[in-house]
Amino acid sequence: MKRKLNENKIAFSEIGGIYIGKDLQTDFHKHYAVMIVFSLDKPFKLACENQTKSFDACIIQPNVIRKFISDKNSDRAFIYIEPYTELGLKLLDLQKGIIPLNSADFKPFLETLQTWQNKTGNEESFTTNFLNKLVNQIITIEKITPSSLDDRILKGIKEVNQDETKNQKQIAGSVGLSVSRFAFLFKKSTGITFKQYVLHTKLVKSVKSILFEDNLTQVAHQGGFADQAHFTRTYLKTFGILPSRSVK
Repeated sequence: MKRKLNENKIAFSEIGGIYIGKDLQTDFHKHYAVMIVFSLDKPFKLACENQTKSFDACIIQPNVIRKFISDKNSDRAFIYIEPYTELGLKLLDLQKGIIPLNSADFKPFLETLQTWQNKTGNEESFTTNFLNKLVNQIITIEKITPSSLDDRILKGIKEVNQDETKNQKQIAGSVGLSVSRFAFLFKKSTGITFKQYVLHTKLVKSVKSILFEDNLTQVAHQGGFADQAHFTRTYLKTFGILPSRSVK
């Protein structure tokens, strides 16, 4: 008999996060992380580009519009990796949308996740170690040609991650570009605007605070959102579900 698992489990580190959810149905959405999805029991359906396919594991690149369709009582693990970290750049292939994986190649990782799911605590060291080992396993199996990014854009992204209050003019100046040239190269390199990326960093900061805050208003403020409504709209657009559904 399959043992009963906690319905939701969430953890973060500086390079990404892990979320395990049950019966997760989403609206169409997109976000800017590299996502690795594993079924912990039965295959899941993923709607994308006017077609729906079944997977037991896959990589979803940034900016792909998708919708998850879940069977009742199914468990899924969502692995989020910040795409412009050293680890994320190993998987970043903006020319591809969805890359199927064979879950049999990752059996030890799935067993680790299922064990972790029923434990208390969300140690950052566990998340960091797990993500590094998982990505290294993926790149030994899959032929991924990482997208190359302009070093000045990577430097600008690093500065935003350190301080999201810096504006585009400040960042452009620090990397030796005009505002218009920086904006052009940023969009060309990442597929999103500088403003969209800053919003992403605020959302990540808020989501991380879910581990420590029960009040969604406080969660919103932790990321720098003006109010809970703005945070909720951004969360829904990014993940396809309401924040209250993620952490119940």
